[in-house]
Amino acid sequence: MSARTLAMLIAVSMGLLSGCAATVRTSEGTAPVRVGSHANSAIVLSITGSKTATESSDWEQFKGIWRQALKDEASSISATFDTQEGDPKAKGMPGTLLVVDVADFRLISAGARYGLGVMTGNAFVSARVTFRDLASGDVWGDRPYDTKSTAWQGVFSAMTEKQVRAICRDIAQTLRDGASTAKH
Repeated sequence: MSARTLAMLIAVSMGLLSGCAATVRTSEGTAPVRVGSHANSAIVLSITGSKTATESSDWEQFKGIWRQALKDEASSISATFDTQEGDPKAKGMPGTLLVVDVADFRLISAGARYGLGVMTGNAFVSARVTFRDLASGDVWGDRPYDTKSTAWQGVFSAMTEKQVRAICRDIAQTLRDGASTAKH
């Protein structure tokens, strides 16, 4: 085998193993979220959902994916992270209270996708995230998030965890950029 052929095989293999990125959509024409100057100092997550979402047998696992993904993103912007159960409440301290309201989701794990391929169906998340001032509870804005994958991408399509991580990455970017803008 020539060095060129080997290099091509490695490049193709790396591309296939990296998987497809999650497609995250926010509604066109959605007003920008304007956060306070200390929005990225602390993040508190409150996650709720529709009856369809909360009665799913995967609800607790799905909430765990959100908690871990947002905790990781909070760390990436040097924010502390905490969660709240029940009704979202201001805490009288600088930061952002994120209220995630999940309309619907379909949890597809990496194991299921690799084991069953297209037969697992499509992973998706449909949620609305409200950004609130953690000190006062005032609403800074909200944004719908919808993700999708297609099983026809095979074992490399974006599973639920990758989709939630993409949403959380966008949330962290909104907080980072918004806090920076608000300081100037």
